Amino acid sequence: MAILLAVNFQAGIIFPFTILIISSLILFSRYHNVAIPTVIFSLMWSIWLWENPTLELENYSSQTVEIESPIISVYQTTKRVNYILNADGLGILYSVEDSLTSTPGDILHIRGKIYIPDEARNPGQFDARKYYKSKGVDLIFSKDSELVTEISGPLNINRIFFHIRQSIILKINKFISEPYTGMALGLLIGVKSEIDEELKENFKASGIIHILAVSGLHVGYILLVLHLLGSIFYLNAKLRFLLILVGMIFYMGITGWPISVIRAGIMAILYAYAKLKEFKTSAWNILGVVGFVNLLIDPNQLFNLSFQLSFGAVAGILYSYGQLQILIKNNEKLQLWRQKPWFRWGSDYVAVSMGAQMGTFLPIAFVFGQIPLWSLFTNIFAIFLSALAVLTGITTLFFSLFSNYFANIYGNAMWGCMWVLDFISSIVSNFPYSYVPVYSFSTIFILLLLSLWILVMSISIQRYAQGFIIFGLIVMNGWVWPEVSNQSNYKFAFLDVGQGDACIIHNDETAILIDAGYKGFGKDYGKYVILPYLKNQGFTQIDLAIMSHPHADHIGGLKTILDEIPIEVVWDTYNYYESGLYQSIMEKFVENRTMVKYPRPGEVFEIDGLILTVLFPDSSYSKHVSNINNASIVVRIDHGNNSFLFTGDAETQAENIYSKLGAYLDVDVVKVGHHGSKTSSSLKIVENASPQYGIISLGKMNKYGHPSSLIMDRWKNNGATLFRTDEHGGISMKSDGKIIKISKMIE
Repeated sequence: MAILLAVNFQAGIIFPFTILIISSLILFSRYHNVAIPTVIFSLMWSIWLWENPTLELENYSSQTVEIESPIISVYQTTKRVNYILNADGLGILYSVEDSLTSTPGDILHIRGKIYIPDEARNPGQFDARKYYKSKGVDLIFSKDSELVTEISGPLNINRIFFHIRQSIILKINKFISEPYTGMALGLLIGVKSEIDEELKENFKASGIIHILAVSGLHVGYILLVLHLLGSIFYLNAKLRFLLILVGMIFYMGITGWPISVIRAGIMAILYAYAKLKEFKTSAWNILGVVGFVNLLIDPNQLFNLSFQLSFGAVAGILYSYGQLQILIKNNEKLQLWRQKPWFRWGSDYVAVSMGAQMGTFLPIAFVFGQIPLWSLFTNIFAIFLSALAVLTGITTLFFSLFSNYFANIYGNAMWGCMWVLDFISSIVSNFPYSYVPVYSFSTIFILLLLSLWILVMSISIQRYAQGFIIFGLIVMNGWVWPEVSNQSNYKFAFLDVGQGDACIIHNDETAILIDAGYKGFGKDYGKYVILPYLKNQGFTQIDLAIMSHPHADHIGGLKTILDEIPIEVVWDTYNYYESGLYQSIMEKFVENRTMVKYPRPGEVFEIDGLILTVLFPDSSYSKHVSNINNASIVVRIDHGNNSFLFTGDAETQAENIYSKLGAYLDVDVVKVGHHGSKTSSSLKIVENASPQYGIISLGKMNKYGHPSSLIMDRWKNNGATLFRTDEHGGISMKSDGKIIKISKMIE
């Protein structure tokens, strides 16, 4: 809680540090019950602020630097080797296309430009900055950076574990055949870069993505193996503890010291030590201590998905298993059934599976934007099969030391377990309603769902029965009434597609796309911005797509979108425009049987509570206009009392014609024409529109000099508040037909 507060409440370190001092002074007074949690709270807050000073990373962007630093860590993807260095407290990534010639501890001297990873500028878009931050990377060297010198560092424990890890990777590649080599690497030592993307998506949709993250589940398997070894060799209590201690540290090292494995490993060691000393143990206390220590070492782990999934899963398991014990204790029939081994193992298994899903409910909902509906069913098989896969994988590695024959046998057994896992997940992911997208649910409602789940798991405690019924009724009302009231609410999402235009207008049922951004020269805004947004919102179809005019920065993204999401109707402008891109998109419309319409000025269309009025152009004008910008479709959209005007790239020549429409141009929001260029937004248009808000869609530091300061001042002087996608990222406007609420990706 303290770290979350530190992130969202901007305060200097003096404030929490003062609280820490004051609370420490009264720690031994009669108010210690208040002082103790206050000390812990303020200590965590102070440490986070101390470890995370506000750095102006923009000062480093595109700077040419020379850095000489030891390698902190190394990880490999399919095509590249990534070295993470540390300079002035910042993690810097140096990536090359070569073999692993350097190891942790070696010193690299690198010269080149560094830049900041891109942050998510639109809802649903991949956040590279957050992803790299989770790996300890703040800045990245450009691909043309030069390695000046490479000095071999002294022998250290990270180097030793690194070489062992590489040896294990080679053995897995030798004895586990494709296409499951990558999955084997992920299950055994946490190398997830080689896992097939389709397999990941199937695991995500079926609710078993957590088994690909090396965590407490896998450490539990290792602990089981260590216990079996202790039994086989008849080790006494002290030697068993020593075996667990060494085995856990070894596993942490070969997996690269991920926080999830450190947490689970320390818990296993503490539990084994308590058993050795015959202490009374509490798994909750052990989990709390380990979590507290981990966050003291690195508070940023709180925002790491592996940390959240790992601790959440264990907390859920502890809670659900505890509730199962209470339920059995209070029921004589269950106590009798409990004596049967098959019932005991089965009930424990279901409790563990449900608990793990309950504990990981929030991370999966908020990070992946979905709630898997079949996960309980899938996990019953997945946990068992992943256990078999890990155990056979460990056996494969053991036999690889002296017998290729037995290593091949167990390698094939592991391959078979993974094949069955893949088979089940691929079937379940195609079930109807395999998952529910959470885009339409508020944060409060998702928390209510989790609370309801916890209450269901607590129904064994009789005093909760009445509360369960009341809470269930509240949640049912919370489900029904927002759905009814929000049905007519619309979101106008002006997406950041660089130097181009794209806006998605939608409620829960209907989606309208106006322009689709650019595609070309390695950029595809349809793939990396629009499709992720649509999928994040749960849309599998676009009801209407409006191509304002056929320039690449307005229609390019359609080419990729059409391959994945059908479009029911398309509006196009009249013009004999010729380009390869435009031709290929029109051919795709024919192939997909998409209806193409050419709307005329004055036509009015009603679509699920929206009124679309076409203002410009007519065919006689647009067919022969020399500048295709002036053939842009101009459309007014009304939602209740709120009105929006979209003008494409229409320039002064076109504006002189439709400016005569007068009152039809008087709106609340204008998508400013032609990216804020001085060729558009004539004085007459600005005065007639007189909007409260203006949206300018353009690329950062674009070569055209957009937007024009003259045009900016013209809109502002007329009372408009302007928002720019180059500065604010994606801009969302929520309309309930009466008021408009605005949110920006970048404040």
